[in-house]
Amino acid sequence: MTSLHEALNQTTADVLIDNLNQPNPNNSFAIGFSNGFDTTKDTLFLLTATFKRNDWRADRRGYFGRHIAQIKLQEQDNEFHCVETTKCRQIVWVIVEDSSEIDTELLSLLKCSKINFVYFAYGPTKSFGNSQKNAMMQYVVELTRAFNFHGIMHPLDDDGYALAQGFHLCYNVKKFALLPIVGLGHIHDGLMEFVAEEDGKKKIHAYGGRKYPMDFNAMVFHSSIFDKLGKSATRFWPHDAWGGESEFADTHLRSPQDIEILCNKCMILFYNAKILPQHPIYEC
Repeated sequence: MTSLHEALNQTTADVLIDNLNQPNPNNSFAIGFSNGFDTTKDTLFLLTATFKRNDWRADRRGYFGRHIAQIKLQEQDNEFHCVETTKCRQIVWVIVEDSSEIDTELLSLLKCSKINFVYFAYGPTKSFGNSQKNAMMQYVVELTRAFNFHGIMHPLDDDGYALAQGFHLCYNVKKFALLPIVGLGHIHDGLMEFVAEEDGKKKIHAYGGRKYPMDFNAMVFHSSIFDKLGKSATRFWPHDAWGGESEFADTHLRSPQDIEILCNKCMILFYNAKILPQHPIYEC
């Protein structure tokens, strides 16, 4: 077992951030591992690229607090799973700020929540979040390689709404899966993008025009997909313009038949979801 201080002490953190070409790691990096960190547990890494906005998403404490509420529900589920089975689980939220420094208000909320998190700044780049996507993937790959374990990665949009039931399903992923996502797709599909098995073949229900028409927020993938890349690799997100999901999937899948189906049109993930009165929000 690796304790949090053994796994992520300041020296290790500085080295990992230096590998991401961060100029001032001590001023732009923070971690919180109140629940400890054990490399023998099944690990789910939630990945969020974010930046401050002045529109309907300006309430960062609200939107991040909504995610924290679901993460804490999953932590409870993980505790139950550890008692009832022979395999324990943990969840870590990796957040990358498209800025030269992290948001102190957001950091305060993360620390108060006592969830496991890694929060660092990479930027500003203001280029569709591509650099931040690459940075957080590289961070997880560097970490898992350094301590010889693997984990599951699931992108989490800062303005989306993801229920803990989806996090629970993520632990079952072997290589690459898609969660159904509400708020995208055709009207005849109920404004949902999803993968279904039809006539013995898997079909992606989404707007076409791309080989893999999927949203980043719906992806779930095992860190072992990056094993084919050398230890000196620094490019994990292969795109520099808008989108990039199809290009990323094409790097790791032979065809849509390789996509794992986690549930049948379950409504557990919502795109661009404004906060509603019924949404639980964690507050400090």
